[in-house]
Amino acid sequence: MSIYNFFPYLLFSGLPSLGFWTAVLWAYVIGVAEHTNETPARRTLLFKEAVHTTIWQTSVMLSLAIVTTDHWSFRWWIIPIGMVATDVYQYFTHRLYHRFPRLFSFHFTHHELTHLSAVGALHNSSTAKIIGGSGLLLLFVPVLRMSFFELSLILTIIAVAVVYNHCPGLVDTDHQKHHTSKVQGNFQEPFGSYLDTWFNTKI
Repeated sequence: MSIYNFFPYLLFSGLPSLGFWTAVLWAYVIGVAEHTNETPARRTLLFKEAVHTTIWQTSVMLSLAIVTTDHWSFRWWIIPIGMVATDVYQYFTHRLYHRFPRLFSFHFTHHELTHLSAVGALHNSSTAKIIGGSGLLLLFVPVLRMSFFELSLILTIIAVAVVYNHCPGLVDTDHQKHHTSKVQGNFQEPFGSYLDTWFNTKI
């Protein structure tokens, strides 16, 4: 494969990570990215973790570009279906995390954040990242049969939405209430709270 043929795969493999970092940068530009009590040491830690996670994500996408046979087809309607599938998967796995202490031990790292931050959206244990990432990829590729291009787009949309949900300067997002309330609820992420409404878990 020539460099000219490889470049589109590299570009769209990195698009979700680019979307994440663009959203983080924009959050800092408009002043909603972090709490006023954020410490330089923790900021540095979260940035390092986010760099490692986005590099890992890009590597996985490159691997999928190799193993998938459908690369560039695009069905516009698969994107909203993918968004709903993401919410359903995240809602039930998130609810299970909080229901069973043994499972919550995987998710506890994310709740160690005393203050939310845009770059801290990816702060989680390695096990939780694998459960979240592999579950979504199984939904998107074998079940929904997304092309490489469609997968890149939906993961980019998810990345931007997750950053939005963790910006403390955006007052009272549902996910912020999930982190700060003593009542367990608001398990849906990242596209709204309709499942919490339907299952009576909305705070």
